[in-house]
Amino acid sequence: MFHCTNQHVFADTFRSIAVISASVIAEVLECVTPEIADSCAAIVVSVIILLSLVPLFRGMFHTWRELRSLTRDDDDEVVEEEALLENDEDQDSGVEMN
Repeated sequence: MFHCTNQHVFADTFRSIAVISASVIAEVLECVTPEIADSCAAIVVSVIILLSLVPLFRGMFHTWRELRSLTRDDDDEVVEEEALLENDEDQDSGVEMN
């Protein structure tokens, strides 16, 4: 949770810096309009934020795989226990028939 808060603050700060930089560029270079400079800054910031999400998605995928393997192990244990119970019941019924 703390990491997400830091990332959000970083994104807001980075966007503010990008807007200030875009306004300075638009002011200094007459060939760049403020709208174009702001749009370019927004795209750059968005790409950087998206790239920073890659480790988050990797972690989520890794956690999903681990949880999936754990549920498979649990399912295998349940199947083994059921097989043992059925085997015990078969042996008990075989003893009673003799």
